[in-house]
Amino acid sequence: MGRLQIKLMKPAVEEEGILKPLDHRHQQHNDRANLEINDFQNDYYNHYYNDENDGGGGCKSLSLSQAVAACCGGAGDWDAAAGGDDDRSPEEDDDEAIDRVMFWESQEALLQEVLERHSSASLKLRQEVGRIIGLAKKTDFCNCMNITTKTTKSTQEGCTSCLRNKVVDMLLERGFNATLCTSQWKNTKKFPGGKHEYVELMASTSARKKRIPYVVELEFKAQFEIAKPCGEYRRMVSLLPEYYIGKADYLNAIVRILCEAAKTSMKEQKIHMGPWRKRSFMQMKWSSSSQKTISQQLEDALASKKLNSTIQHSSAVPAVEVI
Repeated sequence: MGRLQIKLMKPAVEEEGILKPLDHRHQQHNDRANLEINDFQNDYYNHYYNDENDGGGGCKSLSLSQAVAACCGGAGDWDAAAGGDDDRSPEEDDDEAIDRVMFWESQEALLQEVLERHSSASLKLRQEVGRIIGLAKKTDFCNCMNITTKTTKSTQEGCTSCLRNKVVDMLLERGFNATLCTSQWKNTKKFPGGKHEYVELMASTSARKKRIPYVVELEFKAQFEIAKPCGEYRRMVSLLPEYYIGKADYLNAIVRILCEAAKTSMKEQKIHMGPWRKRSFMQMKWSSSSQKTISQQLEDALASKKLNSTIQHSSAVPAVEVI
């Protein structure tokens, strides 16, 4: 194989229909360009042509476009331009596909296991609370039906904020120790500030020696819906109940699994994952250290003496115990 020969034609200008060479200044520029081309030829020849002294006796195949790309990219890009080292083998592609399948199958299996354990715990309590939520939805619970706000999802069905208040009111009327909670967090470098409302239900053990808090989230499935999810993540979200009634332990386990799955789904879809989708941010929504407030419905009920209740005050967190 001979050396790559590249020559620049002597430039000329057209004047009155006659081609004439350029002056000496343009000729100097042309000479410098020829020198750069010769340097490129030498680099190309020395790197890709193996003579008999090197024991090669051959040359690497390189197209013109690859040679130009290597020249533009610098000496460190010669091998990259040849494309031999960065090519993925079919075995590597198969391994990546297998890893992906194993990840999504394991995540879905973990989620199903947690949901099964959650569904078997405190079944009667969850069924009763679920029945009360269903009754609350059938009432005219929304006080802002004709007011369009950012928090109102549907002016025809009513907003979730009014539904939470109605659920707390109906739980208290039936003797449950329910509280409307508001978790709040400040704006930081990692997370934007915000707040979230949920219902907390205090249940006693059979021996009445211990009180166990239960989280009631009326928008549970909606918390994990993302834009343009992959099919595997969409199927995992479909397994979730519409609202959550249970212990914080199972809730945190579900959040951990779904946030990891959402991260992988967004990575596959090449979508940026916002900080509000991360596990630590999601768990703040149902944090046990959140600020708790008594709903207006409870205050009205206590004022009218409809409920026989005692209020126990703590340093920062008021609690209500229904006897």
